[in-house]
Amino acid sequence: MRWEIKMNSAGMERQLNRGGFTVKEIRALRQYLGESGVTYPVLLGQLRVRFIVSVGMLALVAVGFVWTLMYEDFKAAIAATISLAIIFPVFYAFTPLKLGFKARRFMRCW
Repeated sequence: MRWEIKMNSAGMERQLNRGGFTVKEIRALRQYLGESGVTYPVLLGQLRVRFIVSVGMLALVAVGFVWTLMYEDFKAAIAATISLAIIFPVFYAFTPLKLGFKARRFMRCW
């Protein structure tokens, strides 16, 4: 089904469920809709963009970490490891990577 076809929220939620979203994730999307006042296609587009940017940032951090391990001294490697142990859980908590991935996959297929 294409985005040009207008459907109500229940129809869109059925499509999301068929596209791989769980009931809990659809509930979370509904909550985001209530807070921001946008439509499902706009919200899914925003999540898709967040996912792409987040993956790019994670790739940059990973490259920097590998470079630190290869070319810096032991103290710098330990400091980088401790920093990543703190940053990754915070990054994961504030970035909806799972919803973003599913939104990207859903928009590509539908």
